[in-house]
Amino acid sequence: MSVFAFLGDKLLLRDDHFSFLVVEQTVIKVVPPLVAHGMSVLELLRVFVGVYPTVASHRRARLYGTLAQVLGPNDHLSTLILLLLGSAAGETEGSVPFCGVLCAPLPAETQVTVLRRLVEAVRAMPRTQSDLKKAKGTAYEGAASSMGSLRGLQRRAMDTVVHVLGGRVFTGLVQGDAAGEEGVLQAMLCELMGELVAAMDEVGGL
Repeated sequence: MSVFAFLGDKLLLRDDHFSFLVVEQTVIKVVPPLVAHGMSVLELLRVFVGVYPTVASHRRARLYGTLAQVLGPNDHLSTLILLLLGSAAGETEGSVPFCGVLCAPLPAETQVTVLRRLVEAVRAMPRTQSDLKKAKGTAYEGAASSMGSLRGLQRRAMDTVVHVLGGRVFTGLVQGDAAGEEGVLQAMLCELMGELVAAMDEVGGL
């Protein structure tokens, strides 16, 4: 972890191209072996989310997009999104559009997978104060100080799903796939919409 603490304290505070390339190459070359040798992906993502405010705004999409690609967006981008939305920065107005930016470069099928995992995470969140005490070690732990804060995270997560699905980038990909093989994307979208409706019903019409 110390290498990433160093990056947060030193290099990420410098808004110059060379320093950013050093950070990016560190992510690409260091993260995979760390994870392969047993480092918790969740804790690793927490470190990067913790330094989010120190990263120049115009470099965030590339850095966090690179991190998601290195870890594998199908498996870990939804967790990164939840952590970002659950952080102090996640409560700001630009958090939902930023999470949409992280999804935009991905193939349509990958975006749907990420969004479905996000909806599934919302559905799995505690519904009572007593269950909330069991949130330790989850991606939403930082936003689980009260049911009110958890509901806020759920709303932002659902807003992110709607934002991506309604965005021009995603709709363009769907239109381009209209004649796709065996309607795979369309089937995935139908499943996602079913999950989305169920989530809205279960958490009180978020």
